[in-house]
Amino acid sequence: MEPFSFKLNSENHSFETLLELTLFSEPHLILIEGFKQLNYPKVVLLRNEKERSELNKLTQIKKYVEIESLQDELDEWFVDYLEEKS
Repeated sequence: MEPFSFKLNSENHSFETLLELTLFSEPHLILIEGFKQLNYPKVVLLRNEKERSELNKLTQIKKYVEIESLQDELDEWFVDYLEEKS
């Protein structure tokens, strides 16, 4: 199956609507930005120390990554995730 992606503005759609729109293609992974307070599995990108201190307010954090080390850590996590799913 060919990779499928599309981009919608989360300001104009609810999380549930965005999730429903993605599920028709039966994805292995869905990335939706802007809903970290919701109780769904998530990867959190930390831009500053304040965001780090607020991690304890979030649920279902699978991985958190500081922007400075984003590429290396996210690549490693993503490869591990894909291997786990195959």
